[in-house]
Amino acid sequence: MFKGLREQWKQLEDCIIRPPRATYTDDELVGGTSGNFAVGVYPGVREDVELRNGRGQLLKCSYYRPTGRSVPQDLPCVVYCHCNSGSRCDANEVVGLLIPSGIAVMALDFSGSGRSDGEYVSLGVREVDDVGCVVAYLREKKRTSHVAMWGRSMGAVVCLLYGERDPSVAGIVLDSPFSNLVTLMEELATGHQGLRIPKIAIKSLIGFLRRSIKKRANFDIHHSDPLAAAQSSFIPALFGHGKDDDFIDFHHSEALYKAYAGDKNLISFEGGHNCVRPSFFHTSVCIFLANVLGPFAQRSPERSGGHGGPLASPGLASGAAQGVDSLAASLEGSPFQQMQGLQGHPISPNSLQYTDEMLLQEALALSLMESTR
Repeated sequence: MFKGLREQWKQLEDCIIRPPRATYTDDELVGGTSGNFAVGVYPGVREDVELRNGRGQLLKCSYYRPTGRSVPQDLPCVVYCHCNSGSRCDANEVVGLLIPSGIAVMALDFSGSGRSDGEYVSLGVREVDDVGCVVAYLREKKRTSHVAMWGRSMGAVVCLLYGERDPSVAGIVLDSPFSNLVTLMEELATGHQGLRIPKIAIKSLIGFLRRSIKKRANFDIHHSDPLAAAQSSFIPALFGHGKDDDFIDFHHSEALYKAYAGDKNLISFEGGHNCVRPSFFHTSVCIFLANVLGPFAQRSPERSGGHGGPLASPGLASGAAQGVDSLAASLEGSPFQQMQGLQGHPISPNSLQYTDEMLLQEALALSLMESTR
């Protein structure tokens, strides 16, 4: 009995601090090995950056920006924060959403994730320092006019924790955050993910797990408390959560939304923790970012490819946080669905056609620019 209990608890501990580590090749990043890409008729480039956090660990990052003669150097930028088993590849879909609007994207592998240094993840406790390192780089190098953040699962928690520290962030998008790590651990232990630890043993075992994680990974699980941070955060926030999420229950976002001190909105949608997000959620995010970031640029990014045809976009076929195998799957239901080619042939996953919805998004950006003049 006790051996089985120890095995279950080790499983829970690994779920928290050492989930399967994401691996990927450069071909799976937007832009592939060359770094050049296009979303429909909008060209862009990926610049890979290596930074060191305050603990001396190397962080692997990618900065995606639109290109063209009229594109300014200091674009508004969204820092994307991945889930606990994710990587910077998870930002591929976000790049496809934001580049046509003239918004740069900065993606990173958190310490303990992807290709960055570090052995363990900490569910926001240390990752928030990694984000601070990235934001400092963007500002010191004058790579951005305004910074917003977008995170999913653990990444959403990181955005919330960092937002409390840095009120100059323009806005945060919080997709499926948990409200408190200990509460989540209790839920995982008593019924989620196949674990069946008796409720009567939870309190003492949580204390044991806290000591075990502190010894093994050198952080305190009590320090991952986004609910406390929400009560003193005033940055505009957009919450999103699947109503059928059986990993981080919807009530976590409800509690955070209720406690959040700043301007806020909560969007619910059908689906679970790893489902493809619906198009209306992505549209809501784009409108939210338009409002908090203001005019995206002095001029919309220049189009390329004079006939408006599909342009090669190496790496956009990469799976996102859920390990999606193709761009068509990862973007299903988003504003950037694939279309038929100009000759009636299906477009490959490495190419995106410029759609009517993309045109509408550009019109939204232009109208916002006009309204602020």
